[in-house]
Amino acid sequence: MNWKVRLSDQAVDKMKKLDPIDREMIISYLEQRIEGCKNPRQFGKAFHEKLDNVWRYRVGRFCLVCELENEVVTVYLQGGILMNLVKTIQDWTYNIIIALALAFFINIFIAQHVVVEGHSMDPTLADHDHLLVSKLSHTVKRLPNYDDIVIIDSRVNRERSLKDDLAEPVSKWISSQEYVFVKRVVGKPGDVLEFKGNSLYRNGTKLEEFYILEPMNEVGDRKITVPEGSVFVMGDNRNHSMDSRMIGTIPLDHVLGIMVAKL
Repeated sequence: MNWKVRLSDQAVDKMKKLDPIDREMIISYLEQRIEGCKNPRQFGKAFHEKLDNVWRYRVGRFCLVCELENEVVTVYLQGGILMNLVKTIQDWTYNIIIALALAFFINIFIAQHVVVEGHSMDPTLADHDHLLVSKLSHTVKRLPNYDDIVIIDSRVNRERSLKDDLAEPVSKWISSQEYVFVKRVVGKPGDVLEFKGNSLYRNGTKLEEFYILEPMNEVGDRKITVPEGSVFVMGDNRNHSMDSRMIGTIPLDHVLGIMVAKL
């Protein structure tokens, strides 16, 4: 008897997604065990004891479910337990990789979570405050505004590269980034900053700094001109802050982001 074999729409769709070797194996099995066989059910296994017109074959890691009706065998394709497990693992792995890549992209180029360490920004920011920082300004090298609270790479004598930006999301989970400071911008390129007594002057005008914890304890007067491509930053807790007064002006590519919210 010549058996007519018809692949179901479901089987056709699944076959399209298989690699050529698996597809050829299944087609060859159908030709030998059904089309070229007098009684194809002898190689199969009953799908259910009450359904004598439905049986199944195990072909490698696949299961072929066959249904006989009007001398036509309709074939459905199912992945075996192993295949389903492998596919599930592949799907999860793919989704995790995509999620991690997206998270890293956002962390490097768009926004970052930062935790304040220390008291140099008292009273504006306290130790262990959580901040949302925009990285867009760093990505496009935009100059921050006066009074912006920024995170900086304090290693001003060291050139930064894209490699540093790519490595930092990983390195911060491995070790503490003690070189990353949170400060306030008080000077931009070309500004002349003067320290007179306990006050700060910018371009000859005394700044009314309502945000500082207490007046500065400066020893002697001094004048600083902020160079091109740099900013001058200070902590709001002026008497307990390591900032541009000690480490120097901050190159624009060392300004890693601008605070947009306290979480």
